[in-house]
Amino acid sequence: KRRDKLAECLQSYGVRIQYSVFTVEAKPAKMDRMVQKLKSIIAAKEDSVIVCDLGPCEAADKRRILYLGQKAQTCGDGPMVI
Repeated sequence: KRRDKLAECLQSYGVRIQYSVFTVEAKPAKMDRMVQKLKSIIAAKEDSVIVCDLGPCEAADKRRILYLGQKAQTCGDGPMVI
C-alpha cells in the first residue's frame, strides 16, 4: 500500500520511466517539498527510497544521492550505477 502511495506521489511530481523509477524535473524548493512528502509516506525502518539529484548537465560535479529510510549498502567511494 505504501509503495502505491509513493508511486502516486512521485507521478504527481514527474514521469514513471520504469516500475519503480521516476524522473522529476524540479527546482530545489519543489524537490524539498517532494522529499518531505515522501518521508511522510514511508516507514523509515522498513522502506528504502533513493533520490538521485543529477542536477543540470552543466553542474555534473554537484550531483548527490539522498537516502530516505534504510540506507542502501554501497561499495566505497568508487563509481555507482543505479
